[in-house]
Amino acid sequence: MGKNICIILPVLIFLSCTNQPRPMAEPEVEPVDWKLIWQEEFDYTGLPDSEIWSFQTNGNAWGWGNGEDQFYTEGRRENAWVDENTLKITARRENYVENFNYTSARISTRNKADFLYGRIEVRAKLPVGQGIWPAIWMMPSEDYYGSWPDSGEIDIMEYFGHLPGVVHFNTHTELYNHKIGTNKGARFSDDTLHDQFHIYAVEWLPHRLDFYFDNIKVFTFQRESSDSAVWPFDHPFYILLNCAVGGDWQRANGGIDDSIFPQVFEVDYVRVYEGIYAGDHSLVTSSTAGGSITIQPEQEDYSMAQQVELQAVPDQGFRFISWSGDHFGENNQVTITMGRSKEIRASFQPENELIQNGSFEQNLSHWMFWADPSEAKAEITVDQQQCRVDIDKKAQYPWQIQLNYPLSLEDDVNFTLSFRAKAASERSINLAMVQNHDPYKSFWAQEIQLNDQWESYDFAIQINPGDPNLRLEFDMGNHRADVFIDDVSLIINE
Repeated sequence: MGKNICIILPVLIFLSCTNQPRPMAEPEVEPVDWKLIWQEEFDYTGLPDSEIWSFQTNGNAWGWGNGEDQFYTEGRRENAWVDENTLKITARRENYVENFNYTSARISTRNKADFLYGRIEVRAKLPVGQGIWPAIWMMPSEDYYGSWPDSGEIDIMEYFGHLPGVVHFNTHTELYNHKIGTNKGARFSDDTLHDQFHIYAVEWLPHRLDFYFDNIKVFTFQRESSDSAVWPFDHPFYILLNCAVGGDWQRANGGIDDSIFPQVFEVDYVRVYEGIYAGDHSLVTSSTAGGSITIQPEQEDYSMAQQVELQAVPDQGFRFISWSGDHFGENNQVTITMGRSKEIRASFQPENELIQNGSFEQNLSHWMFWADPSEAKAEITVDQQQCRVDIDKKAQYPWQIQLNYPLSLEDDVNFTLSFRAKAASERSINLAMVQNHDPYKSFWAQEIQLNDQWESYDFAIQINPGDPNLRLEFDMGNHRADVFIDDVSLIINE
């Protein structure tokens, strides 16, 4: 059996003088060990564990941005099932829904198991055939620096069916991505990818990403600068497993061979390790208004790999939201491993407030931004804790450029929406409360006029959505003038 490594280098890079990579300020310290902190062994029978995994289906309507041909299903054993100690994601040739000829599954740990740094390791056996596209990858838990690729992507393994026996390892950032011909990644060949299990891993350090095939290092992506356009990998990411069919890249390389189906992407385990660094480590904690943190034991320094218990304690009238910094999640009592010095923040908010990060103190965390790539061109940034949408090309409809916030609401909700906004010049934007999946039914809508001065807006809204999966939208695709938004609040009225 033959093995070879092919490094894919960027083919074209344009950098202005103001965007030149800055030198590293901190030394490149290496971990002395790795400690297992999270694992999914698939040691049960049934659908993927809902405490760990969520099915992702919302991109079916637009092909997930890659022109993909499959329809991802949810909770269907024919496409995702665990038995005999492995997860089996199965791509099938079938007319399950109208306008789709293939089904498969895509699952993620988003908001259930998100990670910042560490070794992420997956043991898997790959499907094979023209048109099949399985992947093990990571995406940012929130669009911290803007929509793809600005907030980054880590591809621990990709296989494209037109290249049997070859796997790909890739990174995507604003400056380094395949859309502009500057992608950085590697290929690795092995004759047994499709009939034996292999280990695919990335070791994610604050200053580089190392990619491995069966513990053979095949590619390193070095942090050249602290500029997020080069290195957005300083925020939590979640894990995805999926098996796509077709897509633009496959279509350009032979299309889909219908005779190969069904094809099974089989996963033995997923494991995450934390890097353990030598020496004593400090723990710095802070919290937003409305609560405090208890620490056991509370010490000035902690020994290497010492266990520490944290509990978030909300004040009366407030609730705990989440941890951020070097630990993240929504459980208010957690045990952390002091593998390195850490800064951890607890966030609280009034019990009747629905919007987290409404003042954009945490960049774009919790918010989603989308611009229809076929119709519009726009970018989103946060400057001085104010959200700004720069529109280079307007679209036909307002919703084709949108800033939105996913919500989960019960029936018969009465609340008050408030925010501040302005525009570079006079223009309108649309507000809406919309069902957060196809057919995107609107339950409330309002058009407002903006000018170049900040104005405050308040709306009393009462809806009965029936479906709890909603989103608040700021739709702005119908005009070229840039839009500024801040201090968004959605208060449930008693």
